Amino acid sequence: MVELFRSLSKEKVFYNAVQRSWAFHVDMYPVVAEGISKCKPPVKFDGLPLIVQNVLKEKKHYYCTGIEREICRIDSEIKNQLFPFQLEAVKFAISRKGRLLIADEMGLGKTVEALAVASYYRNEWPLLVVCPSSMKYTWVEEIENRLSFVKSNQIVVLNTGRDSLPNPSDCSVLIISYDFMVNQSEALIGRKFSVVILVCLISCIGQ
Repeated sequence: MVELFRSLSKEKVFYNAVQRSWAFHVDMYPVVAEGISKCKPPVKFDGLPLIVQNVLKEKKHYYCTGIEREICRIDSEIKNQLFPFQLEAVKFAISRKGRLLIADEMGLGKTVEALAVASYYRNEWPLLVVCPSSMKYTWVEEIENRLSFVKSNQIVVLNTGRDSLPNPSDCSVLIISYDFMVNQSEALIGRKFSVVILVCLISCIGQ
């Protein structure tokens, strides 16, 4: 099957080296399904229910064609890092005014998608990133590497509840933990952040 997957258009197939798994654009489903059906020895393949296939095919109608003109506002450097399926996710996010849950599998680029969407709204910054404490400096590194227009001294990380919120003019990005968000909820509400990324980690027990 690997040979089948490798023969597909690189723009519509993605290999996750961490999980050793393949992801395909929905347009490739008939080709993949037919190829698997011809494998020898036979491979058990349940396939997608027809109703699911139809819903996936209709996704292109979820946002207007005018979104193609809008994506020029995405930072060009991060835009060039996106795979086609990631760019589709960013377009969908913009069509929903940036309000959505990115639920891609691990390793498929949720971070770069979120930052690309955030860059589209950079005129409404500062950006607030809320994440588990252990990931705060991972996000610093991602922002420094992905968003060339953000300077290192414009990223502020708050580590304790005693830290005070910086003035909006003093930073482009504020990174805090969920504990800090709870403890300083009133102050955060008062700042009225317009662009927010909430980073969620879900532990799957028994998998």
